[in-house]
Amino acid sequence: MTQAQRIGQLFMGGVSAARPSATDPRTLRDRHVGPVMLTGRSSAGTTVTRKVVDGFRGQADTVAGHKVGLLVSTDQEGGQVQVLSGPGLSTIPNALTQGGWSTSTLRSRAAGWAGRLKSAGVNLERAHFRQRRLAQRGVRRRVPAGPRDDHAQALPRAG
Repeated sequence: MTQAQRIGQLFMGGVSAARPSATDPRTLRDRHVGPVMLTGRSSAGTTVTRKVVDGFRGQADTVAGHKVGLLVSTDQEGGQVQVLSGPGLSTIPNALTQGGWSTSTLRSRAAGWAGRLKSAGVNLERAHFRQRRLAQRGVRRRVPAGPRDDHAQALPRAG
């Protein structure tokens, strides 16, 4: 890899999941951006999202005759934080609901969500697993950390 390609692998480029601009693939290619983050909201489903992602993958750098792998991420935590929806994708409950599930239920459902995201071309999930773990440990109340109430903080359970 050239120095520019190595540097580009360190930066994640954000692109609209619903309406990537016509210049996004070229910009990502020219800047040698390694990972891509699908942002905003899209109800297009897995098939359409996969076509968008494959378009970005087609612009990935080639080194020694091989395409450099492209990491594609999104925020798909559940609750109000779910960038991708539509055909082929299911609604993911919020972290507090997930935290109340047994480990086997959570693993089973997470495997299903992961499979659907993989079908859409996503291969890196950025979910805040801390939220789920806090909920499993007995969250007494939630403190919103943002306008969408998408992050929870736990207070220790009394007594």
